[in-house]
Amino acid sequence: MTSPATYKTPKFYTQKLDDIRSSFKVVLSELANLNSTSTQPIIDTANANAALIQDHLFKLENEVSVAYNGATDISNTYTEDIKSGMTLESDLNKKIQALENSNSGAAGMRKNMTDTYKLQYASNFFLFFGLLLGIYLLFIVFAKDIVNGSVSIAPTM
Repeated sequence: MTSPATYKTPKFYTQKLDDIRSSFKVVLSELANLNSTSTQPIIDTANANAALIQDHLFKLENEVSVAYNGATDISNTYTEDIKSGMTLESDLNKKIQALENSNSGAAGMRKNMTDTYKLQYASNFFLFFGLLLGIYLLFIVFAKDIVNGSVSIAPTM
């Protein structure tokens, strides 16, 4: 692919087309008044000039076509780069938004520590409650008869 610096401006191509137009100077009305033997060299010269002009037009058309295709390729490349840049920017904005919403920093650390404290407090409360319930159940199962006096724990000899 050619770099953008090698492409010519539209004014260059317009000037080239004007130069080709100015080189075509055949006037058919003058040829009609001459006899056929005297007009043949003029017609041959005009035909040669017409072929040369057609060659120049063909070359100019090819140059314009190549320049257009190159500019289209570069435009497509830039468009793809812009789209990928927009996608990347969108992803980064989503990540930044998620970081802003996640309470990072000191406020987030304080919130995390408060949540940890509450979980540990609840765990300790239920552990203590479970110990009390266990002692009560052991008392009911084993010590109830001892307290009532139906079972003696005195050593026997």
